[in-house]
Amino acid sequence: MQTILIFYMKINNTFVKFLLPVVLLISTQIQAVDKNSFQQEAQDFVASLKKSFMRELESGLKKGAYKSIDICHLKVPHIQEGKINEKFEFGRTSHKVRNLTNTPKEWLRPIVAEYRKSSEANPLRPKVVMVDKRMAYVEPIYVKPVCLQCHGNPVESVQKKISKLYPKDQAVGFKLGEFRGLFWVLQRSSSD
Repeated sequence: MQTILIFYMKINNTFVKFLLPVVLLISTQIQAVDKNSFQQEAQDFVASLKKSFMRELESGLKKGAYKSIDICHLKVPHIQEGKINEKFEFGRTSHKVRNLTNTPKEWLRPIVAEYRKSSEANPLRPKVVMVDKRMAYVEPIYVKPVCLQCHGNPVESVQKKISKLYPKDQAVGFKLGEFRGLFWVLQRSSSD
């Protein structure tokens, strides 16, 4: 009986030694496909979000920076609500937030710090990271000319309105091409 057990263990051990690398290889390939699929879906989602934001912002800016503040304050949250879905949590964040609800979540803090060193001239690419066994996509936002009216050094009337709506605003003093923040997309967990 002992000889049969040792023989079985040797065969089983050889089988495990052969099978384990194969299983790991297949698992890695499946994860790569899942990651690529998630990244494409998240990129498309962020592109749609940015398009909606810019459409509203450009419409507001036709009336001037002072009026466009209302777009960001009132319409952007509704745009985000309209994009809510069962697959993703999402948002924007920065090292210098205007709206405190955009303060970086714990998992985003090191990512914001990493991207903060980048600029449009020396950009970091969007990427997928793992957060508690869920995939998250982050995409940098760099300051464009249109951003400077409210996020650069705004004129006094614009600054007063911003201060009234966002008393703890930090999102000013940016220069063209600087890192402004991140869009982020996180897979919802099965318990959400």
